[in-house]
Amino acid sequence: MENNEIKSYESSLFLKDHKSRVTHILMLKDGRLSSCSFDKKIIIYKKYSFQIDQIIEGKNSFIFHIQLSNGNIVGVHTNCNINTLEIYELNNNKYKLSQEIKIKEERKASKIIEIDDKTFALCFKFIVLQIYQNNENKKYTQIMEKWILGCKSNGRLNLIKVNESELASCSSGRRQIFFLDIKNNLKTIACVSNIDCSERKNSMLMLNDKILMVCSIHTNGIYLIDTKKHIIIKHIMKGIFCSSMIKLLNGNFLMGYKDRNNKSGLNEYKYEKNTFVKIKSVKEKKYILNFCEMKDGKIASLSGNAKIKIWSKIDNIK
Repeated sequence: MENNEIKSYESSLFLKDHKSRVTHILMLKDGRLSSCSFDKKIIIYKKYSFQIDQIIEGKNSFIFHIQLSNGNIVGVHTNCNINTLEIYELNNNKYKLSQEIKIKEERKASKIIEIDDKTFALCFKFIVLQIYQNNENKKYTQIMEKWILGCKSNGRLNLIKVNESELASCSSGRRQIFFLDIKNNLKTIACVSNIDCSERKNSMLMLNDKILMVCSIHTNGIYLIDTKKHIIIKHIMKGIFCSSMIKLLNGNFLMGYKDRNNKSGLNEYKYEKNTFVKIKSVKEKKYILNFCEMKDGKIASLSGNAKIKIWSKIDNIK
């Protein structure tokens, strides 16, 4: 396995089209890569060539973006303590602004997740979330706000959809994960305590329809949680800080990591019997903030130095 440490992934291309810090990358449903940045732009790249296909000009610095199941792109940003959602609709093969939602509360927005084809949730600092729903006029309006801990608290909220009836929420501000009932006003179903949760946007992932993976803070590894019984199954990979993870098309899992010696890289794992077997790996100078897999198997990554890099997988070295 040691021989795989260098050449299991190979970087082939840098994308340097943004003029300021890149904050998030995303794979669109049609296979194109997109990125958002503090330069107030969302850039959509052509498949394979990665040349610019469209530049969406926003009004403020983007911190995150998502594509909804209806194809619309939602970008969120904060400027002078005013959060704004911008919703872009595909029109004549180009995305155009269709709605702008201003949120005046002095909070810092961090992440959006889709709950269903009409509803999405917006996460904030202070462990609060807002729910937006598409109404009969095809406009999104806020229908609910929930303070996860019942009051203002430190830490940024992280959120993931567990199944059609539950969300899981966590924050490094509290050593707890709350499971929320989607169909009952996000009422708390269960709480898992004594867990050092990371608040990073890509730090939670459903391993399968039962097991939730949760990255810990510092180099405290990963927790495996049974979402049916709402209990911790296992605490694995101690000594590694997992900064982000995704499930690959081949069924394996890709993880961006940093170890206790401050060394970073990408590891590909196969899940077997509540543990992970390393398949491929490559070292990287900066740890990975988020990444996504393209349909041709290439990986786009966003590192701690805010650079977008394209990786090609190569065969294992025997």
